[in-house]
Amino acid sequence: MANSGNNQDLEILAQRIAHCATVLPGTWPYWSDASRKLKVQICDPNCKSPHLFFTVSAADIQWPDLHQHMPAHPGASSQNEQETYHIWMANLNDNPAIAAYYFQKHWEIFYEEVVKPQLGVVDHWWRFEWQHRGSSHIHSFLWLRDAPSVEDLKLDDNQSVYQFVTFLDHLVSTWNPQPTHPPAPIYLSSRL
Repeated sequence: MANSGNNQDLEILAQRIAHCATVLPGTWPYWSDASRKLKVQICDPNCKSPHLFFTVSAADIQWPDLHQHMPAHPGASSQNEQETYHIWMANLNDNPAIAAYYFQKHWEIFYEEVVKPQLGVVDHWWRFEWQHRGSSHIHSFLWLRDAPSVEDLKLDDNQSVYQFVTFLDHLVSTWNPQPTHPPAPIYLSSRL
């Protein structure tokens, strides 16, 4: 009998610990709770399925302004490009909190100033993740104002597909005006 009580006490303690850990980013209970909230959001009749899914990656190797905040910033010294690259890589590995904070703040500003107003975002969900080398990225779902319902999309109905294409066409596009032009020496994202 006493053993049964101990097991029950341990189970209650484990449940309390797991419940408290839902606020600790990166823990299993945190992501389990985030997953549950996302499922509730998708089942909400006001949200339903998201309209867009996308990933945003950090250009942490091409952000000179990020590396100005690093302890081993080479400054305007005469190091060559390869030496600077190695210093910046070491900085990212040795100072992941600075890089993560910098990316998070860049993303929050970009989201509020560009993504949200340009796309007409009415709701969102995102998750920060890190690659093995430490680079940050975000996976995100967006719900857009006046977007056609994903649940109503019928792939075998040309009118239904056309409605989606028409709505998204002015928001999402790709076009390379010079397809034979070589890649830029400095990535555009490093200029942000």
